Amino acid sequence: MDLSHYVGQEGVKRQLKALIEVAKGRSQPLPHILLCGRPGMGKGTLARTIAFELKVNLKECTNPLVIERPGDLAALMTNLEEGDFMLVREIELLRDEILECLLQPVKDFQLDIMIGKGPSARLIKLDLKRFTFVGTTSKPSQVDKRLRRSMIVYDFGSYNVGEIAQIIESILKEQGFMIDRDAVKLLAEHCEACPGDAAALVKRIVSHLAERYITNDLARETLDIFGYLGKPLTTADLTGRLQAMNALEFEEFVASLFQEMGYVVDFTPGSGDHGIDLLVRKDNRLIAVQCKRWNAPVGEPVVRDFFGSLTSAGAQSGYVVTTTTFTSRAYAFAQGKPIQLIDLDELTDLASRAGMKANSGEKQ
Repeated sequence: MDLSHYVGQEGVKRQLKALIEVAKGRSQPLPHILLCGRPGMGKGTLARTIAFELKVNLKECTNPLVIERPGDLAALMTNLEEGDFMLVREIELLRDEILECLLQPVKDFQLDIMIGKGPSARLIKLDLKRFTFVGTTSKPSQVDKRLRRSMIVYDFGSYNVGEIAQIIESILKEQGFMIDRDAVKLLAEHCEACPGDAAALVKRIVSHLAERYITNDLARETLDIFGYLGKPLTTADLTGRLQAMNALEFEEFVASLFQEMGYVVDFTPGSGDHGIDLLVRKDNRLIAVQCKRWNAPVGEPVVRDFFGSLTSAGAQSGYVVTTTTFTSRAYAFAQGKPIQLIDLDELTDLASRAGMKANSGEKQ
């Protein structure tokens, strides 16, 4: 599959296409890249797609903890050919010893290995072929800054229902199934805007159905059998409703959520709030809250400005709450500061535990 067949993440693909053209024109490997986004968003699939586009091999490590010793890392890297991709998922989980060994080859394609122990130990330098290191992470703030400095960072945004529907239809087609337009939209609405969830749902459906043509009624019946329908509120419902809200509705929902968690909530004026939408109080602490009803990841400039605003307001800490996610730079800036970034996944989890519905801030 080439990039033209990869569904979604149009901004990331546009940037990557430009990078790929430069790499091809100069006959050199692609720079190291870091793909950031919650689990199941298609980061590994995109890495394999890029490798296919460049006609290079991809060596994948799905569990970084299996790289236990520097020798394990050396075995992986010395088998790489010029331009090959080395994909490590969830790179924030790399052991400290392995991380220290990885920094040099990522920077200058040399690997130092200590042979032996004690007085007889000696250091050998291995020259590596120029490769592309690709990391994926769902927690970009936990990726070592030294490693991140050598990588180009791409942040995955949310998928819309239409894109998830395309993914479902493509998976079904590969397995010999056809589906109605209304049926595929119905299935897509129950996938929490996540390709991984879409693939899991399709796997369930395919294992259950004998028919090769899926109608809307059949899709609804199958969803009901697997428990996706008939619940008071599913996470998918909550996700979809949150993303359908306008800015004011979202702000009111967040206010209701904080009230359910025992906070006293004050709305700031519509103008002159300097990025603070709510001021919430609990246990004599003043907390500033900014609500971002966005479709794209919230970047570092927003978080930086909010930090200045909460300090000026005399708040002890702050929350930035969004219907999408945050860029890796936003997470990096917030690290060590009294700011908590709440993305869509964390928001739906908080709301579900509080028993919240996504309409009018009502409880279930």
